[in-house]
Amino acid sequence: TAPELDQVVMLIKEINSMPIEKLEKLEKLLKRIEKIMKHAPQDLLGFLASLKEE
Repeated sequence: TAPELDQVVMLIKEINSMPIEKLEKLEKLLKRIEKIMKHAPQDLLGFLASLKEE
């Protein structure tokens, strides 16, 4: 829908205006989160999903 598209466009513009160093730090952080999520037990993932649903 249109509001979501506007949010995506704003996010892309914000990312484009960020300094490269910040983006590299963000990339490292996201990779760490991804690694943690790969090894996270299903119980934890279920718990986090239940929090999201509330």
